[in-house]
Amino acid sequence: MLAIGGPDFVKKIAPREIVLVGGVNLNSVGTRTLGLAEGGQRVTLFETDYIDQTNRANVSEFIHTIQHEYIHILNQNKPFDEKTWKTLTPGGYTADWYNYEIPESNELGFITSYARSNINEDFAETASMILIYSKDEYADFLAGIQSPFALQALKAKEAIVVKYFKEAFNMDFYALRDEAEKNTTSVIN
Repeated sequence: MLAIGGPDFVKKIAPREIVLVGGVNLNSVGTRTLGLAEGGQRVTLFETDYIDQTNRANVSEFIHTIQHEYIHILNQNKPFDEKTWKTLTPGGYTADWYNYEIPESNELGFITSYARSNINEDFAETASMILIYSKDEYADFLAGIQSPFALQALKAKEAIVVKYFKEAFNMDFYALRDEAEKNTTSVIN
């Protein structure tokens, strides 16, 4: 297995506690919390009893959650460029993100509707979704964006993610994505 961040990356910066919860964590508005990252040290993952290794979409959702929460751990230890990020889609953030369909959010420059909840979730969603997509899937996603503004914002966000991983961890984000795709495929029965 290729160690993208080097052999000691996970030893230096990783959650020290991982809590696995079998059940659903349903919120009062009807959304589900799939994971939490706390204090740069702890990750909690929900719905672990529902993982179906024969279903690629199910496995991908779970791995996306792991990646998303791990990115929060990384950000809690080494912040990303929040100042620049805030300028890209400042009017699109909303507390009721769950009322918007994903394609509508995509056309506003967000990779998912959940990314609209705040800049920290936007960064984690952007990075983790690019990691869960293959190179071709991500290219197809971008090709489907109709709004020039949204496409520009999504590409700018991608560039910040790539720069963050390089500068903060000396890591090639695209090599990480390619390795993540191989590892996801290897888990599916």
